[in-house]
Amino acid sequence: MKSVMNNKKIMIIVGVIILALAIFIISKGSSKKQKETNSDEPIKTNEISKALEDGQKVNKSEKMKETKKLGNIEISNIILNFQNNESQLTAKVKNVGNTAEGDYFIKITMLDRNGTSIGEVKGYIDKIEAGKEKTISIKVSADIVEAYDVKIERI
Repeated sequence: MKSVMNNKKIMIIVGVIILALAIFIISKGSSKKQKETNSDEPIKTNEISKALEDGQKVNKSEKMKETKKLGNIEISNIILNFQNNESQLTAKVKNVGNTAEGDYFIKITMLDRNGTSIGEVKGYIDKIEAGKEKTISIKVSADIVEAYDVKIERI
């Protein structure tokens, strides 16, 4: 009788240990999956930019997506990010005129929400045939990712 009672106690103890291990393993896997899911999420966000875990800051201002005109040249889809102490601006540049345009330098003034300049970059627009488009890319060693809008002018 004693051995049957001892066997039941041992079986209950082993069952409890297995159940505890199963709960531990399931919760560990769930928290690991949660971390993996959130790894690409921003760690800091404000109205104009978001900071990612890899140290990159990305501009998210809706004004940057608006098309800007410079004569027959349309500049749109401006993407502005900052990483490794360098800002990069890329944009689509399209010639909406009837003749080739471009082949000149531009100044892009970064503006805050109040329209005040917070910095500027200079770039170059290649000659673009009528109806064609190109991409421009400008890099500077300054953090200008907090710009709300831009003003573009030919220089």
